[in-house]
Amino acid sequence: MIRPPNDESEVIDNSPLLAVSETESVKYASISNETTIAEFELVETLLQEASIEGYSLSYPSENFPNKFPLSRISPSHCPICDREHDSDHGYIIRNKKSYSFFCYRANNDKEPGSRKLSKKLTISETALDREQKLPSPTKLDRSSISDPNDRFV
Repeated sequence: MIRPPNDESEVIDNSPLLAVSETESVKYASISNETTIAEFELVETLLQEASIEGYSLSYPSENFPNKFPLSRISPSHCPICDREHDSDHGYIIRNKKSYSFFCYRANNDKEPGSRKLSKKLTISETALDREQKLPSPTKLDRSSISDPNDRFV
């Protein structure tokens, strides 16, 4: 801490104003590949919106920073291969800011040379829809300016 030479005031080490909160994120070797808790919750929301159930979502590994593994926890219908799965796992791939769901069984059954089947995960609600759901602002009984002739400089 930089202080003037004649300053004898006490330095407070544990002041809440000086406390720097730690960010809650999982970091990898590259700074650009970072999965935050907010992004993890977004992926969970995308799974719910797409009605993909029966999985437990995990954070990506260092080896595959754009792949969110899904572990099967209960039998459910697969939207990609249109079957009931009871033990097969899936995964989600992050490509920039978009996410796609993949099924291992559908990938194993595809013809050689063809693309992997996937389901793009999107939120059905737009920003305008969310904004319209917000409560309307309430008008205060009194003005927040106590003297209307007061000149703020």
